[in-house]
Amino acid sequence: MRFCRRSFNNMKKSQISLEFVMLISLVFLVFIGFMALMQNQFSQLNEEEDYSSMYNIANLIKNEVLIASKVHDNYIRKFEMPLALNGKDYTVDLQKDVLTIKITGEDSSVTVILPVQVKGGFIEKNEAGQMEHCITKNQHDGVRIARNQASIELEENANLKDIDNDGILEINSENEFSAYVRMNCIDNIQQVAFSLQLTNVNYLGYELIYQYNEFGVLQTQFVNPFFYREPDRDSIFREPSGSYLTFTIPQKSGQASSGSGNVIKLRLKASSGLAKIEFVPDTISLMDNTATYLTKEALPSSNIPAEIEII
Repeated sequence: MRFCRRSFNNMKKSQISLEFVMLISLVFLVFIGFMALMQNQFSQLNEEEDYSSMYNIANLIKNEVLIASKVHDNYIRKFEMPLALNGKDYTVDLQKDVLTIKITGEDSSVTVILPVQVKGGFIEKNEAGQMEHCITKNQHDGVRIARNQASIELEENANLKDIDNDGILEINSENEFSAYVRMNCIDNIQQVAFSLQLTNVNYLGYELIYQYNEFGVLQTQFVNPFFYREPDRDSIFREPSGSYLTFTIPQKSGQASSGSGNVIKLRLKASSGLAKIEFVPDTISLMDNTATYLTKEALPSSNIPAEIEII
């Protein structure tokens, strides 16, 4: 009798223990399911926030393009791109009238069709303090989006081209080539000045480029000129000194230009080795139409040199 009672008690304890384990397991499963559901909802909410951020910036750019397409010639408007979207890195790809915003490392993206074809593009790497862009329009260039910067742009031709697809143009020694000095996103500028350092490159001469001559005739032979009217040739200061080259290019009194474009075309000859054309630090100087020199904050936020491999 004692043995039966003891066995019954043991069985009861075992049953209680089993039920307790099952209860704990059930609670654990419910907890796991709840966490999975919350994670799924959080992920879905995050995706929706990503999409909303991309959609908003895409529509901001689309609206800027729409405004530029409808306004007068020589239009410029500056705008700031966000450093990140929803705390994440992103890229902006512009192909004529197709704009795509994409979160880096993820599959999500937003694509919109712009009202007109747009030239230029956006910064490739987002960096704090260098997110200012502008949209410009003129009869010569159409609508263009550019980053606020100065750059050296090489003119590709039969002599100067990327032979091995490594992103660097190649040229044979002693061959001549051309390079443009370009300024983006500058407003009401009466005078442009800068100094360049030439490495393994010889300076041969320069050509002024502009949208209209003194008679108001559009100069279609020039590539994306910045100056609205022909600069004052008699007042141009040019000083080639060894491997350095300094220019000061004023427009005639009362004239000013705005937007993005090439300010001068340089004729150069390749020497040997790796050639480089770069701005001398802190030598870019811009004067507005009130004869006031722009402060450092108003100058292009960065500058891009040009490199050529001489073969």
